Order: sequence, then C-alpha cells, then structure tokens
Amino acid sequence: MNTQDLPPAATLPPCSLIGQLDEARELLRAKQGPEAWLATTAAITARPYHPEAFLLLAEIAQAAGDASSARRCAKAAGDLAPGWAPPKQFLRGDLRGSAKPAWLKLPPVLCNNPAAAAPRLSVCLIVKDEERMLAQCLCSVRALAAQIIVVDTGSTDRTIEVARQGGAEVHYFPWCDDFSAARNAALEHATGDWILSLDADEELMPEQAAVIAREIQAPAVMGYRLPIYSSGHEQRGCGYVPRLFRNAPGVHYTGRIHEQAFSSLEARCQQWGLRHELGHAAILHHGFTDEVLAGRNKIERNLRLLERSTKEFPDEPNLIMHLGLELVRSGKMEAGLDRYWEAFRLISARPVAEVAPEWREEFLTQLATHLMAARRYSDIVRLWQMPFANHGGLTAAQHFSLGVALKELKEPVQAAEQIRQCLAKRDRPSFAPVPPEIHLAGPHHCLALCLIDMKDTAGAQQAFDAALAAEPFSRPARFDLVRFLAAQDRTCEALKVLRHMAAENPAEARVWELGGQIALSRPEHLAFALNWTHEAVKHFPENLGFLGQRAEALLLNQEVAQALPLWRRAQASGAPRQRAAVVICELLTGDRQYHFTDAEEAAISLEVLQWYRHCIRMGARALIQQIHERMGIIHLALPAFVRVLEAAHRQARQVFVPEVLPKPAPI
Repeated sequence: MNTQDLPPAATLPPCSLIGQLDEARELLRAKQGPEAWLATTAAITARPYHPEAFLLLAEIAQAAGDASSARRCAKAAGDLAPGWAPPKQFLRGDLRGSAKPAWLKLPPVLCNNPAAAAPRLSVCLIVKDEERMLAQCLCSVRALAAQIIVVDTGSTDRTIEVARQGGAEVHYFPWCDDFSAARNAALEHATGDWILSLDADEELMPEQAAVIAREIQAPAVMGYRLPIYSSGHEQRGCGYVPRLFRNAPGVHYTGRIHEQAFSSLEARCQQWGLRHELGHAAILHHGFTDEVLAGRNKIERNLRLLERSTKEFPDEPNLIMHLGLELVRSGKMEAGLDRYWEAFRLISARPVAEVAPEWREEFLTQLATHLMAARRYSDIVRLWQMPFANHGGLTAAQHFSLGVALKELKEPVQAAEQIRQCLAKRDRPSFAPVPPEIHLAGPHHCLALCLIDMKDTAGAQQAFDAALAAEPFSRPARFDLVRFLAAQDRTCEALKVLRHMAAENPAEARVWELGGQIALSRPEHLAFALNWTHEAVKHFPENLGFLGQRAEALLLNQEVAQALPLWRRAQASGAPRQRAAVVICELLTGDRQYHFTDAEEAAISLEVLQWYRHCIRMGARALIQQIHERMGIIHLALPAFVRVLEAAHRQARQVFVPEVLPKPAPI
C-alpha cells in the first residue's frame, strides 16, 4: 500500500487512458480551437473530475479571445484542486478579450444549473455467481447512485437477472485470474463524478446514503477510506478501505488479487495538491463468514492467485502480507508468519510517509494477532520494539497484545504498564478492527493477573471488580477471580461465584473441578462438597476426576460404603492416592477385593498415612475414630502404616487438640 510511480503508458490499462488530453493539446497547438474544445469537453464528460481539462478549456477560451469564459474555466479548475498552483497562476495573467465564439459552449457544470452541478455517484461491482447476496448490495445504494455498473465475469446462476432488476447496467468481462483487470473494466464505463467500489457480499449500512452525499461535496479531497465492518462481528470495530474516490483520469487498480487503486489515486493527490481522508459511510461485509468461505473455497483461490502475484511482484509487501494471511487461514501458521516477516522487512525499509497509516496499523495488528495465536510471545515483544512498529505510538489493541505477551513471559510490572496504556487509549479511534475484549473484561482481567503476580492483592481486587463491571458474565475473569479468592482464604465467596457459573452453564467441566478442589480443601465445606460433587457426577458420570472428588467427599463425611465403588472406578487412572483410598475403604467395610504384593505394601502404606493426615486436617473425627477401631485388621494388611502411625500420631497431636485424635486401640 505504498505510493509508487505509475507504470509507463504502454503498460497502463485502458481505463487509465480515458480522459487523456494529448489530442486536445495538439489541436490547440495547431490553432484548431473548436476541435480542441470538443476534445477537452469530451475528456471531462468521460472523467468529470479533471482539473487539467478545465484549465485547458481556460487556455482554449483565452486563445479564442473569450476572457470571461477563460476565467470561469480556470476558477473551476482551482475549485476542484485548491492546492494546485497552475489555475492561480493563470488567473493572475493578463486575460483580455470579449469574443463569444459560437462553438465555445461551457460544460453543464459551469452553466449555473444546480442539477448539473450536483456530484453524481457511479457504483462499480465485479461479480460471479452472486445471486444470493447481490440484491441486498444493490438495494443499499439504489437511491444514492446515478449509475450502477455490474461487470460479470462468468456467472452461471441468476446474477445477471438480479443485477438488472436492481437497476444496474451489466457488462461482461472474461475472467483472467486478475481482479484488478475486472475492476478496471468497470471503471471504463463509469461516468459519475465519484466512484464507490463495492463487492456483491457488501452493502452500505443503514442511513449511510446521506453520509456519502455529504462527503462527496468536500473540496480538495481525492478519496475516502471508508470504515468496513464484518457481519456478525460489528462490536470488534472496523478497518478502513479506499473505496470512494473521484472519477479522475489515470485512476486504475493494480494487483491480481487484493487489488487497490491507492497508488494511482495518491499520484493524483501529489500532482494536484489533494488529500485522502477517513470517511464515515460504513460498509458491512458478509463475505468472510465460515459458511461463505466454505461455499466458495475462497482461501484456496486466494492462495493460488497470491502465489502467482508475488512471483510477478516479489517486492510488494501488500501482496506478501495477504499471502501470509491466507496461509494462516489455511492452517499453515509458520509459513504464514514467514511471509508476514518478509513483508515487514520490505515495508520497514521504506520511508514512513510512503506507507498508508491504515495499512500499517492493520498489518502490524494482524502480525501481532498471529504471533499471539502461535504463542510467540518473545517475537511480539521484539516486534513492538522495532522503530517501524512503534512509530507514532501503539494503539490500544497493540498495547494489549504487548501486555499479554509480557505477562506470559513473567514480566508482570512491564505487562501491567502496557495494559494501563491500553485502558487509557481504548476509546480512541483506530484504523484496524479492535478485538472485542478490549472494551470488555479483557484488559482489567489481564491487569488483575499481573497485580496478583506483583503481590498487590488490593489492586488485583479492584481490577477484577472493574473487569466484571465491564462484562459481568465473563467466565474467564470470574474463573480467575475464584482462584484469587480461594488463595486469599475467601473460600465462601469463591464457592458462591462458582455456584452461579455452574447454574449458567453446567456443561463446563472446569467449574465443577475447581469447586470440588476448593470445597475439599477446607473442613467447613465438607457438607458443601457432598452436594457439589453429587451434581458434578450427575453431569459428568464417566469423568474419573469427578468420581474421585465425589468418593473423597463421601469418605470424609464417613459414608465409606458409598465411597468404595466410586474409588474402585476412579482407581482406573492408576494414581497411588486412589489405590490407597480403595484399600482404606475395603479395610473399613470388610469388603476386601484389592490385593497387593509385599513389595507394594510399603508404598501403599505411605499413601494411607497421607490420607490419615488429610483426615486430621479436614477434621474428619468420626472417620479417624473408625480407623483406630479397626487397627487390628489394618495391622495385618498394612504393617508399615501401623509402625509409623504412633510417630505420626505423636506429631499430629502436637498440632491438633486431643479431642480430634482419639488414641488408637491396642493392636
């Protein structure tokens, strides 16, 4: 998307040659005024935005002795291009003569006719098999457009019929694997003062006709970059695309795919002292929904054309970036990132002034997003440290990506600063679509996690509160809030949050898992654990982890007989803790099925000892009493456990009051 010199005339497409003045100038030099006048007015009819043609009319009128008409034509040239010096110089000259040649008829726009002076809009589309989406596109511009041009590249459905029903003039162009060639074919037929370029899967959003009507009245503007939203993702914000521009001579598209007219428009801007601006007439794009992508095989087509285009133009970063994007979309992340870095190398070597700001922002945001998806956090940090990337400062979305990367790299202080920058900038306009989490819980949530790592519990609580104020039902934020509360011994609050989350979505396994872990970690929550694990197993009857939590809740609540069959199922995981739990339940119920070798007995005894200590911590007095009452039977199965029990009992009694630990019965 850089400003490039226009190619030689021999390689220009036919549309860019429309409105040329070479013939008219030759006729003027040959003193054939009437013929020169007709040739120049014909150029204006074909390309209505033509400051040079109006200035040439002024020269022809002056040569014919009509100073009044010469002034009007030169003034019109200056009004079209206020920053262009030649009309001003002409008007400062010695303009004399009162002749009124019969052949010198001013163009309608100069005849004080308001209807003729009102800007006319030509809407240009290229289509193929678009019967499903074309009608809504045409309907969105019908009241605004003076001309709708549809160039069909080989439709086999009802596209042409739909186009004509929508008020379009239909032209045909044989498809040649070149989108710019098809776009340029549409420009050949455009006669309006302005051109609005759309795709069939796009439409002007409601109430935008009045916005365009207002914007095409502005002087000194060559074109507008219009905001474009993706259907179904409007909350993410918009990107900007150069779609509305003057119908000027020399304007044409380049690029076999991801075609753009920016280069030729920018050349006219520099020549005539004009500017590009951000427009406000929003476009809604339907084309990249999963359904449409699957139906059209767009990714495969785009890859084929981009591979061909990058061979033709190996130094064009715009094409290389889009090739990287399509490779990422096709699942080839590493190959796609290689292309992005290649485009970065090319574009960063150019002067910043030559790079369109919206392209730069979109490119950098895309690259950072893909690096994040690939978990290339160090590369994200490296990216935003490069001069080209941080020129002019980062956007809110870019600060967010850098903050997340730094958090993942265990740099919480630096990460927190980037997240605060994100929050400070997130309401500022940007060129690239903004990830929805920027305006929701995301930044505050990330800041909370950074502050936890920084041991700032008060700040973390404030950040969690802000996250949930922005997005009350954010499950990621609430899930981490639960962990934070549990770490602060605020387990009742944590379990309350989890109860709400489980009620909202009982199919989220990690909510049940975390609730079980918290409830089974505190004596005061044993009754809660019994009910919670019952519900968890009801929703996930085959989950071995939940079976283990349920069995533990039953065991600690002295419902040993009910715990035993669950422990037997849970021990399929092979974990020593589950095996030891089975042994404990079998010894306490007398339902002995589990057998182990003498070599295994020492390891199982150690696990049983860990269970015994856990029962003490959880205040399971009745279960401990039951173990002591059956010590004789336990001694036969687990002699190693019994040998160390007295030492463990003495150690435990130093921590717990005597009532908690009744003395074991003699063996």
